[in-house]
Amino acid sequence: DWLTAYSGFMRDTSEENFDSPYYENNQIRHIEFDQWSTELRFTSPTGGAIEWMAGVFIQDTTLDNVTGNLRANVRRGIRMNNVWEDVRWKTAFSTVTFNFMDDKAAIDLGGRYADIAKDTFAGGYGRQWVVNGTPDLTGLSGSQAASLIQITDPSTADIYLPYNPALGLYYFRWNANQVTPSNWIGSAGAPVVGATKPDFSCLSGCLVNSQGPQQGDFGSKEFDPQVVLRYRPNDNHSLFARWAQSFKLGGFDTGQTTISRDFNEFAFNNENSETFELGSKGKLLDGQARYELTFFRTEFKDLQLQAATGNVIDPNANINAGAQLVKGVEFSIDYAATDRLTLNVA
Repeated sequence: DWLTAYSGFMRDTSEENFDSPYYENNQIRHIEFDQWSTELRFTSPTGGAIEWMAGVFIQDTTLDNVTGNLRANVRRGIRMNNVWEDVRWKTAFSTVTFNFMDDKAAIDLGGRYADIAKDTFAGGYGRQWVVNGTPDLTGLSGSQAASLIQITDPSTADIYLPYNPALGLYYFRWNANQVTPSNWIGSAGAPVVGATKPDFSCLSGCLVNSQGPQQGDFGSKEFDPQVVLRYRPNDNHSLFARWAQSFKLGGFDTGQTTISRDFNEFAFNNENSETFELGSKGKLLDGQARYELTFFRTEFKDLQLQAATGNVIDPNANINAGAQLVKGVEFSIDYAATDRLTLNVA
């Protein structure tokens, strides 16, 4: 069997959040995703003493995400983030089944080998408007005033904007749902004359600092084995025991808006698990009832979780926790009470 597939999507949005022609709060977003995969599988005839299946799987995915804001107010004026990720899978898998004891017993030996590589980049920057004058903070609450950066020297501007006092196009205005001091409107306002350079030296506490860049790769070569033993003592009951190991791929937390400056916080590791199962299924009461019973135990290491960050903008982040142990029993029975009534307990 050979199966090849492709999927992808692209999204471009630009939103102006206010209806005034002189008040910009423009937000842009570009997301592009592409995925290609192919799988080739070979299977032996069934019913013999030895049955087998083998195959290969290859997949390549790319994700590009660009976001930006242009805000004509006293908070960070310009912000731009760019995150991309490329993931390549190469996988080989196989299972061999040995039937014995006149087909009353069988053992499955299987495994999957995966070679995965991830490359990523995440970075961004902010700029603050430069004003010719000092904005008056009258009418602003303490939290609003605390977010202001006042730059009154036009010579600090990196990008210069045209300014027409008659239009007031680049005057500071405040959010529509907050207070607009009257002396910021019209000719009494503090006009914007340009924007600052991105500050790549500020590590924390800055509204205009650069973020990242974080660039690196993540590689993993994993082998997941599995052994299953099946035994059928009679036509009504079948027993099985299973042991398996598996992993969940690690990577990068590319969904964060505020990009971490520590690469170890930006990346998270593989999650690994080991499972033991013991169970039985079959028929009871001359076939009037069917049952399934399984005891299981799974231990996870480097468990992947979402943890609260305390950051309102990015409330959650992907991390590796310690270990988790899950054990229990699953049971279900279907009973045909009459020709028209079936009862189920699980």
